[in-house]
Amino acid sequence: PHRLQPLQYLNLPGVVARNDFNTGLNVRGGEADQNLILLDGFPIYNPFHLGGLFSTFMDATVGGIQLMTGAYPARYGGRLSSVLDVRSAEETRGGVNATVDVSAIGASAKLGGVIQDGRGTWSIAGRRTYADAVTAAFTENVFPYHFRDLHARSTYALSGSLRLAVTAYAGADALDLDLADFENDTLSPQARDGAWTFDWGNQVVGASIARDFGTAATFEQRVSTSSFSTLLDVGGGSHQQRNAIREFRLTGTLAARRGRHDPSIGYDLATYRTRYSSGAAQTGVSDFELRQRPSSAAAWMEDLWRVGSRWLLEAGIRGEMLSGRNWGAVSPRVSAKYFATRDLALTAAVGRMTQWTHSLAGDGPLRYFDIWIASDSIVPVTTAWHYVAGAERRVGDVASLKAEGYVKRYDRVLEVNASDDPRRRGDELLVADGLSYGVDLLARLLPADRGLSGWVAYSYGWSSRSRDGARWAPGHDRRHDLDVVATWRGSRYRFGARIGYATGSPYTPIVGQ
Repeated sequence: PHRLQPLQYLNLPGVVARNDFNTGLNVRGGEADQNLILLDGFPIYNPFHLGGLFSTFMDATVGGIQLMTGAYPARYGGRLSSVLDVRSAEETRGGVNATVDVSAIGASAKLGGVIQDGRGTWSIAGRRTYADAVTAAFTENVFPYHFRDLHARSTYALSGSLRLAVTAYAGADALDLDLADFENDTLSPQARDGAWTFDWGNQVVGASIARDFGTAATFEQRVSTSSFSTLLDVGGGSHQQRNAIREFRLTGTLAARRGRHDPSIGYDLATYRTRYSSGAAQTGVSDFELRQRPSSAAAWMEDLWRVGSRWLLEAGIRGEMLSGRNWGAVSPRVSAKYFATRDLALTAAVGRMTQWTHSLAGDGPLRYFDIWIASDSIVPVTTAWHYVAGAERRVGDVASLKAEGYVKRYDRVLEVNASDDPRRRGDELLVADGLSYGVDLLARLLPADRGLSGWVAYSYGWSSRSRDGARWAPGHDRRHDLDVVATWRGSRYRFGARIGYATGSPYTPIVGQ
């Protein structure tokens, strides 16, 4: 696991964004909607603000981030590219503690503490930007945008072996624009002048209960609900576009510890409610209306096997089904690590991934939000195979080196159809084949109490898509990406710097439409 600030995973090898104004992750040639993003193990759909400029995760609330960029274990499913697991920071200090962070465009605050001599912890944090209020002090043309976040976390030990944890998050973006306010003497009023309301946001509520059976096994049961919604209202109801997805999920895991084996089994049940519509509330006219209510079920088993003193073998299999399309599949996952010496290890992995929730956001330079729909009788389930091989070396207790090559082959990947007919169902997405391959290098200087730490990351990647005999590069295709991240810790102060260099992405502007 990498102990990172919320946006530093963009500086890791194999992870790129379309540009410096977008934190949508493109992991090893994948699309931005192909990443499973978890908050304390609970799914979150769109963890970004203002087209990807800001993360929804506040620095003070993040305890750790684990990023799995390929061939991840069988317990994870539903996405093709990667898993980003964000863990909330647990309060360990007694009493009530407060943290406040104030910047030029926003402020955040966190309260937290422990209860009953450490049996329980709690924290609550909030953030609100005030660019709209700051601009109001200098001009009548107020910047009509703000976002807010609320993050709460609580844990409690019911007994020595029974633990309860609850996580809640709510975030919202609001863009309320009246184009008539921006008129001046050189512009004449137009029919398009008027009010625009653009709102979108995430909500996640999840609870888990875990029980230890001595040192032999642990059972954990999770229940959560996650939702994401968008609303564009033009002219006070003269035209509206809506998208919403709500997911209710039950997940259970039983993990055992038995000598050289750590077997585990689990299940995953989920129901989805999606709506994608366009119309005019004032007149009751509907251009289109898509409502979906699929359900998914998955069961998995895996085992971490320590073979002698040199081999680690993790093998698993995941079976999945989806209603609405009568689809089912079995996906194997295998990874191995061989310790050639105490400090040098060779790694390899292969696995099949599937995905049945998809975004219609497209491949544009900015990604304000995702528009989610589910696979059904028209939209297929997408699949991909991951192949990974690499080497890792630890240099004492001060540094580590890692090199990894990968191939990702898409049996089916969906591309947004820029020429779709809004009145026709089924042409929103086009099915293509895909191939991504490359090499990732990472050199880390491990943190110490004082002095320099950081890493150097380099990625070489190649991505392509093909359909009907035509082949092209997706917009995030990039050959070279180099990042240098450094931190110097003193007795009282900490200084950081980041240098990035990347070859450009090919782009052809639209000259007529």
